[in-house]
Amino acid sequence: MPFRGERLRAMRILKGFRRQTELAAALSTPKESVTQQMISKYETGKGPPSVDMLIRIIELLDCSADYLLGRSDHTEPLTEDESRWLESHRSGDDSALESKLREAARNKGRPTQKKQ
Repeated sequence: MPFRGERLRAMRILKGFRRQTELAAALSTPKESVTQQMISKYETGKGPPSVDMLIRIIELLDCSADYLLGRSDHTEPLTEDESRWLESHRSGDDSALESKLREAARNKGRPTQKKQ
């Protein structure tokens, strides 16, 4: 999947980083300096970030890697429950998801109650 630079730009602006230099400064660490040129390269599609940089970007911008890779149109990362169900499914254990689906079917048409 190719990295979608235009989505990075949109998320950068949405999260309040008006300039590429602001995002670069926020992503920089004592061990690795991130430059405006690097952010520009990612946003213009001239080169994708490394896996480590992608992880830092999604953590900082609180968005999903799937969104930045064009695999999903959902910007938000998975919830803890969604991550747990996905991991269970990948390991071949769908019992938690099946249980949740049965519960949803039983409650169909009833108002949902929010946990406090």
